[in-house]
Amino acid sequence: MISAFCLNPSFDKTVEVSAFRIGGTNRILRSRVDPGGKGVNVARVLRTLGEEVCCVCALPEKGRDEFLALLSGSGVTMEAIATPGTLRTNTKIFSQDSSRVTELNESGVPLSSKALEDLAQKEETLKSCCAMHVLSGSLPPHASEAMYYNMIQMLSPAPVFLDASGKALLEGIKAKPLFVKPNLEEMEAVFDRPLRSRQEVQDAAYRWIEQGVGHVVVSMGGQGAMMVTADQTVYSPAIDVKVQSTVGAGDAMVAGLVYAYVHHMSLEDMLRCGTAAAAASCMTTGTQMVRLEDYEAMLSKSVVQAI
Repeated sequence: MISAFCLNPSFDKTVEVSAFRIGGTNRILRSRVDPGGKGVNVARVLRTLGEEVCCVCALPEKGRDEFLALLSGSGVTMEAIATPGTLRTNTKIFSQDSSRVTELNESGVPLSSKALEDLAQKEETLKSCCAMHVLSGSLPPHASEAMYYNMIQMLSPAPVFLDASGKALLEGIKAKPLFVKPNLEEMEAVFDRPLRSRQEVQDAAYRWIEQGVGHVVVSMGGQGAMMVTADQTVYSPAIDVKVQSTVGAGDAMVAGLVYAYVHHMSLEDMLRCGTAAAAASCMTTGTQMVRLEDYEAMLSKSVVQAI
């Protein structure tokens, strides 16, 4: 089994317009609501790929039942941690003319002291029975920047995949997770400089390898993806697909990488699986996740090379 922790879930409402106009009137052509949160997205894709997944999700009281109803039938085992408040809604505006998505994300609600106690109990229960633990997404308001660091320490020595940004990422790296997966923008923000070439991205990734991270995977959108370890670096160009939505593509990549890791695949095949899952995610509208047939088709198109 694989565990995926989602401490700041959401309703993801996607609206589609013909051409998004800032300051103007936009007619909605269609809309949909999906269960959101990066850990939830990862869990859903892993389940599609055939893995048994337990998603530990901090769910505010208002919206909890509706959220769980949206996930019913997904096959994901949900471990809900109750906390007061209202579940946030993130709005995604997809503009047909540019195939770009504008995101309006709410902050969420803080975790209560009881929720934090329940979370620690879930970690203790799951840490020895899972092949991998995924810690993914933004932290709730007022959470310690070291929260992911503390969780990785508690889950040790089990392997952990960390997908975070900013100070939560930097603090988490200190606990030496097996994987981290920033996108290029997140990596540039952390290093406070542009990374204009593959060599610059690789050099930045090595900084974290030297701190004890096992694998650094950098997703670079249309520029592809790179995975760096102490011994090897591999690169995969982006797969050309008709993009319906890029929302959740990074989460799908995490799921593909985790799937490959728990099946003991090579570094090249890990990145192939991650790239294929990300491309398949871009082929779905809204915040729908990966269709298995799309993933399998993209896997045959995924190319990886050593650099």
